[in-house]
Amino acid sequence: MRVVLDTNVILSGLFWQGPAHAVLGAAAAGRFETFTSPALLDELEGVLEVDFGLSLAETAEVLSLVLSFSGVVEDGGSVPVIPRDPDDAVVIACASRSDADLLVTGDRDLLVLREIGGIRILGVRAFLDHLGRVGRA
Repeated sequence: MRVVLDTNVILSGLFWQGPAHAVLGAAAAGRFETFTSPALLDELEGVLEVDFGLSLAETAEVLSLVLSFSGVVEDGGSVPVIPRDPDDAVVIACASRSDADLLVTGDRDLLVLREIGGIRILGVRAFLDHLGRVGRA
């Protein structure tokens, strides 16, 4: 199963215990393939430094962790749907370029779409439920 984790899921998983933390643990354990892009990594880097106040070294450590369980696809490509929030085009493009099966997000603007170009969009809890069903199959 090929999955793109939105930046908000990664941040939640890093800084708080809960469902997103379980998703990151499952990704690190190799329970599914995870993909990101340079644009998503740049977004993560900026949020870590500006919003969370991490140092350059701490940010580099987090990026290294994400890269340890994520494949990287090139930026660009067409976006099958124009999202309500233009900033969401980056994560949609990554999901499209990586031929993802699922996009996992906490972003309501994406969640209302439910699917884009054959890629299902799930919230964190729904993804954990899905992962549990796949694991039992």
